[in-house]
Amino acid sequence: MHKKAVLSGIGALGVAALLLTGCSGATSEGSDGTPEVTLGALLPQTGDLAALGASTLEAAQLAVDLANESGDVAVTLEVQDSGTDPSIAQTAIQTLIGDGVQGIVGDVSTTVCLSVVDIAAQSEVPMMAPACTSPQLSDYDDGGYFYRTAASSSEQGRALAQLVWDDGNTSAAVLGINDNYGQPIVSTFVEAYEELGGEIDAEIGYDPAARTFAAETQRLAATDAPAIVLIGLEDTSAAIVNDAAQRGLLERQWYMGDGFRSADFPSLALASDPSALYTWRGIGTGSPTGEANDAFAAAFEENLGKAPGSFAAQAYDATWIEILAGIRAEQEGTDLVDEIANVTDPEGTSCIAEECIALALDGESLAYDGATGAVEFNEDGDPVRPVYEVWQFSAEGLTTIETIVGGE
Repeated sequence: MHKKAVLSGIGALGVAALLLTGCSGATSEGSDGTPEVTLGALLPQTGDLAALGASTLEAAQLAVDLANESGDVAVTLEVQDSGTDPSIAQTAIQTLIGDGVQGIVGDVSTTVCLSVVDIAAQSEVPMMAPACTSPQLSDYDDGGYFYRTAASSSEQGRALAQLVWDDGNTSAAVLGINDNYGQPIVSTFVEAYEELGGEIDAEIGYDPAARTFAAETQRLAATDAPAIVLIGLEDTSAAIVNDAAQRGLLERQWYMGDGFRSADFPSLALASDPSALYTWRGIGTGSPTGEANDAFAAAFEENLGKAPGSFAAQAYDATWIEILAGIRAEQEGTDLVDEIANVTDPEGTSCIAEECIALALDGESLAYDGATGAVEFNEDGDPVRPVYEVWQFSAEGLTTIETIVGGE
């Protein structure tokens, strides 16, 4: 377990009440001796990130279904809607903890994760987020109860800077959403791009609640930057594209963060001519090629009849890691959080999904090989080898141009 102290972020009475019902404890056995693991999913089914919540919940449920089909473990997944809203999420996570979940998969919103991590930590219930990419969470005092299978957005900002520079752009203008998702990416992009020798012609923040972005796009138009970097979220940024189109800015090369990684965005943002966005390129959390990722994609297609969505691979891995840690906890008489390191041990036995269950039942240390690659966490609960994809919009949806593995 990574070592970080716990902040007193919720009131003493609230902590006491949660601790009475929420300590993770060891897993239990069914009447036939089958280990039972109870997990919670804290993911948005409503709000701005509902689409992302849907894709991650599908993957989490798939992992649970596959584990249960093995017949060697009984996994229950209790789902609560985080609403893409801190107040809703705080109530939801207290419900999960009160119901005795041993681990939580979620959330996908940095704002939500920051609002509930103290509750999880002080209740001694681990969270494993498939997204929540803010660098704030790397150094957060969570007592070792927060992990994530997606890399910090600071790494995304650096990868994006390298992409813009490698494409031959010696200057760029940046337009980023003013929140704790967008600004860390903007800051690390600017720092990394300038270190490479690039010049920032404009660094502009925007309010996601605004209805028009004429002032922001006018500032972009006033620059000569050949590259424009847009950091934001799909639902709140479509209007920017329309304003930019009216100023002729789509003739420049645009780059994006992972908030726009949706095949539907060109049509949503510019219904009159989606193809105008087919030159746009982005950086997003990706998955390496290999047997484990192929198995995940095949299982997703077979069970859900479609390809996995954004951050689905990260949610799938987070769920499997908690399932396997729960099994080991039952075998060893420990808590689920204590076994996360033992199922993501690079010195352990390498295994994929269902084949890991028998090894966990035997008490072996595992090197879980997941949809996102061989998962290993650093002392902050961040993945050691983050994977990114360079992608581009196209008539077919999203086209992956390159896969980049960090930490190597």
